[in-house]
Amino acid sequence: MKTFSKKVNLKSRKQMVSFLSNHFRYNTMNSWNKNTSYAHNMKIYNLGLSSEIVGKLYDLMQIEQTHLGIADLIRCFDKKHNYAWRAGFNGRSNGYLVLYQGGVENGREFSTGKEIDQDEDFTEWDTEDLKKRVKLIQDFDSLADAIVKEVVYLAENYEVEEEEIQVPKKIKVLKEKTA
Repeated sequence: MKTFSKKVNLKSRKQMVSFLSNHFRYNTMNSWNKNTSYAHNMKIYNLGLSSEIVGKLYDLMQIEQTHLGIADLIRCFDKKHNYAWRAGFNGRSNGYLVLYQGGVENGREFSTGKEIDQDEDFTEWDTEDLKKRVKLIQDFDSLADAIVKEVVYLAENYEVEEEEIQVPKKIKVLKEKTA
């Protein structure tokens, strides 16, 4: 199973700069805006899982409960960072986990499509600011690992079954008037 977290020596400026400079990036909104941020390719076939687990995951991704579990992990990440930093999925098939700048306005959380550290020269950064950014990105990487662990746990411990349900539906019909 692929892991996204990496250890970085926070006493080594060279390691911190390299970690941030070489981290995978993806578009924050659409490719046309040219804004990128820290990201992870979370497409099922790229996670280094057995073919059996991969097959189950494709079924699991069609179930709302799977998405609710992932959303809970993301919500915890967002809350931990006071919504100033938020994670979300992007891409045509939502296959990329992307870090966004965010905030809270009028009691509602939001994310921006602004780039984060795009083309940044980290060698100019203050050491403490560099450490803070590395810790943030490591936390984001840990979120990606937690999402993979969550869905693999579901695939290993649950089966997807189809159930037929009846949904009551109101319809309009003609009814003859009585005198």
